[in-house]
Amino acid sequence: MKPPVVAPVQQATRAQLDELLALAKPTFPAQQYELLEGVLATFVPVMLALQNAKTSVWRLRQMLFGARTETKANLFGDPPAVGAGPQTGDVGPTPEGKTKAKGHGRNGAHAYDNSPVLEIDHPELKSGDPCPQCEVGKVYDSPPRALVKVVGQAPLAATVYKLQCLRCRLCDAIFTAPLPEAVASLPKYDASCASMLALLRYGTGVPFYRLEGLQASLHVPLPDATQWDIVSKAVAAPRAVFDELVRQAAQAPLLHNDDTPMKVLSLMAERAKAQADGAKPVAKAINTSGIVAVLHEHKVVLFFAGHAHAGTNRRCSRIGPRNWSRRPRRCW
Repeated sequence: MKPPVVAPVQQATRAQLDELLALAKPTFPAQQYELLEGVLATFVPVMLALQNAKTSVWRLRQMLFGARTETKANLFGDPPAVGAGPQTGDVGPTPEGKTKAKGHGRNGAHAYDNSPVLEIDHPELKSGDPCPQCEVGKVYDSPPRALVKVVGQAPLAATVYKLQCLRCRLCDAIFTAPLPEAVASLPKYDASCASMLALLRYGTGVPFYRLEGLQASLHVPLPDATQWDIVSKAVAAPRAVFDELVRQAAQAPLLHNDDTPMKVLSLMAERAKAQADGAKPVAKAINTSGIVAVLHEHKVVLFFAGHAHAGTNRRCSRIGPRNWSRRPRRCW
């Protein structure tokens, strides 16, 4: 069997490749010319890397196929020495006594996935223009450099629309400019306001009165009574979700539950009033019951706050085996 014929490596400069592209452009169809231009654009950096004495097969593989992991050592570090063990981030056990390097603690641009992205073109160059530094080669598209700029703003921001009004001097008729279609049918407080207020109040523990002061200091007034009105009107949707989670938890074959003491001012006032009147309170303890229902595909975590303990909450909500078909009722 004859050994395969290996073609010799062709050496070409950037100027020769540009000349080749210039000769091929009038004769090649547009689609085939773009393919040829892309192939040569990939060929040039590979040949430059091979001509560099410091380039190894390991580094060339990193350039062509990328690193197996995105650690700094794999992306920017020096190649491993011959016979050396696995490096930091490589697949394999970590040598004993060697601690893993800590990260710098900063967030990359990819972490801001919900932020608007502005693409800025170069004001003087575009792909295919001559290089202004060497004046021989041409510049081509490269991965963009990402910079993150963060600004402070109020938790709830407002937009003021000033609609132009025209008045007839004879009959006093007033003609008002219409709102943009995107906001014409929206209420004053968007649905996202209720979500943000609920997250701040019940997710991070920011009271309504404290948020009122913060909004006033940022010149976006939002009274605490208005905040409560916004949240109370939007409670139907999360209540329906909670009822469905209770129904799902009732079908779980495995349950975990626990109680922890809780302070609810309204329940404490009712208890104090009953004791002051000489009556026996319904219950003295105030608990938050946490119930974790383990289903086959996922887990459902429920919290109940009130006088009832976890067992009572499970029984009243029909959470548990043989109870899921019955309708839940509230005990708090």
